Amino acid sequence: MSETRVRRRVDVGRAILVAEGILLLLLGLAALMTGNGTVVGFQVNQPHGIALAVTGFVALVVAATRRLVLPFAVLQFLVYGAAYLYGSNIQGQHTGDMWQFNQADSWLHLGLAVVALVIGFAVAAARGARQRHAK
Repeated sequence: MSETRVRRRVDVGRAILVAEGILLLLLGLAALMTGNGTVVGFQVNQPHGIALAVTGFVALVVAATRRLVLPFAVLQFLVYGAAYLYGSNIQGQHTGDMWQFNQADSWLHLGLAVVALVIGFAVAAARGARQRHAK
């Protein structure tokens, strides 16, 4: 695979990460301004808003580097995959936890885990192709 195609795959992962970062940062800031309530169908509160805003900000910082995109994608998959599993299991129960997930939140978390997989596979495939090309 040519170096141009390898770079293109990494850049696709980074572009997805930038779009995700912007959306999460905006959603997190909206959640922080709203306080407790609903923003675009998502149940939000201060801790949830902070988590979304921080994830969005870190995604934008990481997208500026090629080296950190894959580790960030793996971490995002693990964290949001766990958030999806947790949120799916507590729906309908009033656990009194600080997150207050609803069904829309669970779908968001699943979507973020899937996006992380897409980014991770794109970058990992590009790295593998680069290593094969170097031989």
